[in-house]
Amino acid sequence: MFRGVIRSPSSLCRIPLTPPRSKFTLSLYTTDTPVSNPVDKPAIGRKIPYFVNLEKGKTYSWCSCGLSSKQPFCDGSHVHAKGLKPLKFEVQESKKYLLCGCKQTKNKPYCDLTHIKVIGKSFFGGNDEKSMTEQRKAEILSLINEKQTNKT
Repeated sequence: MFRGVIRSPSSLCRIPLTPPRSKFTLSLYTTDTPVSNPVDKPAIGRKIPYFVNLEKGKTYSWCSCGLSSKQPFCDGSHVHAKGLKPLKFEVQESKKYLLCGCKQTKNKPYCDLTHIKVIGKSFFGGNDEKSMTEQRKAEILSLINEKQTNKT
């Protein structure tokens, strides 16, 4: 049974406007298996890079989840996010470096100017599929705050 029909002038041709519904059609678009262990995307820690002084020979942990209160470095907040871990790194010489704040860089932990795209998407609108939603970020941060208040 069709919901709508376009009829040709001769009424010989019937073209359905909507496809018929059947179990076969629905099974093409749905899945019975749940997604196991979904991985969180990183939250945007800051839309501009961090200009930090780093020392040669010292190991640093760059926050890759975007939830740390000690940005751009890790404070352990990633334990509440699924699949995100800090990046440990050392520098070859003591000097100032630009570390990524938007967490979208392809040259982790260093800034590669990807934040310009992030700023553009937030300014002009647009869906950023590569970063954590504000709702998920709020859930994790409230969980962190709740655990901190329970400790005191």
